[in-house]
Amino acid sequence: TSPSGPVARTERITNLDTVRGIAVLGILLMNIVSFGLPSAAYFNIKAAGSDNWFDYAVGIAGEIFIDQKTMGLFSALFGAGIVLFADRAQAKGRRPNLFSLWRNFLLGLIGIAHMYFWDGDVLLLYAICAPILVVTRRFGASWLMSFGFASVLVSAAVGALTQASIPADGAGLGGLWF
Repeated sequence: TSPSGPVARTERITNLDTVRGIAVLGILLMNIVSFGLPSAAYFNIKAAGSDNWFDYAVGIAGEIFIDQKTMGLFSALFGAGIVLFADRAQAKGRRPNLFSLWRNFLLGLIGIAHMYFWDGDVLLLYAICAPILVVTRRFGASWLMSFGFASVLVSAAVGALTQASIPADGAGLGGLWF
């Protein structure tokens, strides 16, 4: 078996590294709002006392062109990383599923620790989702598309049910976003 360690420069996929760098910079831009304004401003720019067209334009543009794109890119890169890691572990004669799950268990521990410092932590969520990726990485494209489509539908249904359960006056929400 090959020794553990970083991937050799010749084995790196530079296109993924480039996209990862763009995603990380986008995450930084996304979090700048949270660094400089009250937490509620992340969801409603008006909560920071902003009430002019320029602030709204910057907030909307950031949400559309940075936040949603960067989160999607980062999540897709995480999934690609899981698959590449497992495939490389298998090529080295290791047990890829067990090795990936151990790695993501450690990521989960780091995520739990990180949650105490930053309320925007995503590491624990990634660690929780990782077993699904590890188990389904060898499934066919049509099954994966069906699973993804069903996941989106379930997510939309849960969102609609949650939205319907919130009183119109926002009572009981603690005034976080209103």
